[in-house]
Amino acid sequence: MCCRYSVLPGSEKAKAIVTMLDKLYPDTPYKTGEIFPGDTAPGVIDRGGRILPVPAAFGFPGHRGKGLLLNARSETAATKPAFAESLRERRIVLPADGFYEWSRGDKKTKYLFTRGDSQTVYLCGIGKIMDGVCRFVILTRPANDSMIDIHDRMPVMLPREAVEDEASAVYLAGYNEIIEMPYDPTYLRTKMKAITDIYARAEKGGGEDNEELEKRTKMLINVLSNCFTLIQFESADHIIRSKDLTHIIAETFSDMYPEYGLSQQDADYIGDAAALHDIGKALIPPEILFKAGKLTDDEFLTMKQHTVKGVELLNRFGLDTSHKFFEYAFEIAKYHHERWDGRGYPDRLEGDQIPVSAQIYSIIDVYNALIAERVYKSAIPYDQALSMIREGKTGVFPPKVLSAFNECEPKMRAYLEKSLNMKIETTKSGFGA
Repeated sequence: MCCRYSVLPGSEKAKAIVTMLDKLYPDTPYKTGEIFPGDTAPGVIDRGGRILPVPAAFGFPGHRGKGLLLNARSETAATKPAFAESLRERRIVLPADGFYEWSRGDKKTKYLFTRGDSQTVYLCGIGKIMDGVCRFVILTRPANDSMIDIHDRMPVMLPREAVEDEASAVYLAGYNEIIEMPYDPTYLRTKMKAITDIYARAEKGGGEDNEELEKRTKMLINVLSNCFTLIQFESADHIIRSKDLTHIIAETFSDMYPEYGLSQQDADYIGDAAALHDIGKALIPPEILFKAGKLTDDEFLTMKQHTVKGVELLNRFGLDTSHKFFEYAFEIAKYHHERWDGRGYPDRLEGDQIPVSAQIYSIIDVYNALIAERVYKSAIPYDQALSMIREGKTGVFPPKVLSAFNECEPKMRAYLEKSLNMKIETTKSGFGA
């Protein structure tokens, strides 16, 4: 097992982790030196493809709040209720200069295991957000030859070169590549053009039936969404929820209000376009985008620019806006923060001045944000989130969109519980459909 380790950053990259941690979390104390159970120490997480430091507390609360769980066996963590979700969705890397173990037997001897070159080691952990605090346990594996005589378990570690070359996303999020922020516009534009060329060839290619063309179009949309997952603040899990929940409400809305002329295909495209709602955040300065504390008034004004910058970014790729999917992508990216009463942004549109695609997604954006955990906050209880939306505490939503939301809310709740293994406890809210 591993119940203590040491943090004395040795490499330049490890020092940079601590420096950025101080910048992002100036008011959050953390410890270096020997890390004991319960201590808050530097960790590294993935936020939508950007590798960032975070203060994290060592240990999950034990059964009925007794003691702390410090380790999870890598061989079985995926099958344990206490660890499975964290392993799947909230991985964390712990920079250290070594870890401690005690010999077996009655006479315990304390050993410090370090790299031979005195460089930083990176321990693999899994995290959980509890009361707004990021907590972690360390994954362990059977001991190798270097320490089997001392103990039969040891921490799982990433190669230093992997982390310091910023390929730790392979562990943290399972991505195949990293687009670092601020992103390289030439590289990303080239990548996007290659993707959209696939669509163009699919449309022009003769002999394909509609089903095959639709399959290839779906593949394009998925690739496009995954590309932007890498440069966004939000996690892949958030992107998936955005797409799938928007599909559900868009289908319901099209059925309830045929006067808007939305077909089943339109509903599908609106759902897919929702995956790109925050692409403009790629153009927001990282020190604002990833700030842990409350934004200043000026910083918030800059953050609000992600809506118009989303359209700016899409325009740079020369996308075919005559296709419905891209038309909806533009609308949602720019207008998803507009509100029915004209108090939204960026253009303070009101009523049906707001494109219907953005009307539909706007309520999912809020719903998704309220029920999700973040490094800086816990999820709001589900019933409370519903009440806040229905009572207008998160802004005024279009009445018809709100009616569609109420109609399909049980289906969305079932999706969250089944597809994403989210446990949702509800009480009678007193609201009808």
